[in-house]
Amino acid sequence: NPEKYEEAMEKTGTRPMIMRGKTVRGFLFVSEDAVQSKKEFDYWINLCLEYNDQAKSSKTKRRRNKA
Repeated sequence: NPEKYEEAMEKTGTRPMIMRGKTVRGFLFVSEDAVQSKKEFDYWINLCLEYNDQAKSSKTKRRRNKA
C-alpha cells in the first residue's frame, strides 16, 4: 500500500526497490533478516494481502511472434 510505504521503510531489513537504476515507488525489498519470526513474516504477508483488493492489475504486454 503506497500509503504505508514510509512506515514499512522504517522497519529493519528493508530498502527501496531499485530496477534499472531507478527507485520504484511503492515497492521495497525485504531482506531475509526482516522475516526471522512468524510475527515478522505475518506482518509482511498481511500488509501485501491487505492491499491486494485495492491494487490495480498491470497492463499485459503483447508478445511478438518471432519467425
